[in-house]
Amino acid sequence: MKKFYINVFIYLLFSLVSSQAGIINDIKVDGNQRISKESIIVLGNIIVNESYESDDLNNSLKKLYDTNFFKDVKISEENNILNISVSENPIIEEIEITGIKKKEFTESLYDSIVLKNRKSFTEIQLERDLDLINNSLKKNIFYFAKIDSSLEKNDTLNSVKI
Repeated sequence: MKKFYINVFIYLLFSLVSSQAGIINDIKVDGNQRISKESIIVLGNIIVNESYESDDLNNSLKKLYDTNFFKDVKISEENNILNISVSENPIIEEIEITGIKKKEFTESLYDSIVLKNRKSFTEIQLERDLDLINNSLKKNIFYFAKIDSSLEKNDTLNSVKI
């Protein structure tokens, strides 16, 4: 009798996993402004007419987040249509470091920070770059330097000036 229950359990488990797999016949993308639908599909490594399980969709979701282009991504599958909804991170129009008289030192800071002109902006990376600048200043004997950042947002262009 135990063998029968185990076989039924395995069959039900296999049926559940198989039912989660679906062949994607079409892809719909919304919320994108700068990044094209085709680019999102390529970045997510998504192929039309392929079978996708929840792990595959999770991997695509992770790949899209790893690009740093998006602050939010939602993926769902319904009736063999993959729906991808994105909210893009703003693009950096300009970064300006002021208050340092030595041009070479300012240039070395620009080279060392991750945020750059025409790249995606995230608050987390701004905090990391500010810490990096602060540490660089301390290494160069500017122990009491105070660092402030300001953001000028342009909602129409979805961009920032730092």
